[in-house]
Amino acid sequence: MKVEDTFCFIKPETYIFNKQAYIEHRIKESGLIIVDTWKIKLKFHDIFRLYNNWFPRVTMSLRFYPFFTADLFILRGVDSIRRMHQLKHTIRNELGGFIIGGYLHAPDNLDEFQDNMKVLLERKH
Repeated sequence: MKVEDTFCFIKPETYIFNKQAYIEHRIKESGLIIVDTWKIKLKFHDIFRLYNNWFPRVTMSLRFYPFFTADLFILRGVDSIRRMHQLKHTIRNELGGFIIGGYLHAPDNLDEFQDNMKVLLERKH
């Protein structure tokens, strides 16, 4: 099995409801290792680069990203992209019954990871 990197960034509602420590705890509990933490500040047009479908674009644009500096965790582990993809859905369900969207973003697959990282590297503080 191959060790790989992925990421998870915290969405604005996580800060509003004070759930960032819970998410970090769940990531660590899963066995994924947080190898680095970045601060990112997304611009409005980044939403269109991070999300391919219109529904997430609209809901993300309503979150006022330009007003937030978000935490982004660089994660490492065996099969980390797949594991974090599953974990984000579990966390969303635990926190608010959301299956789609809410609280955190993590890539669904390797292609999305690579595309998203191009955007996120530009926004790293």
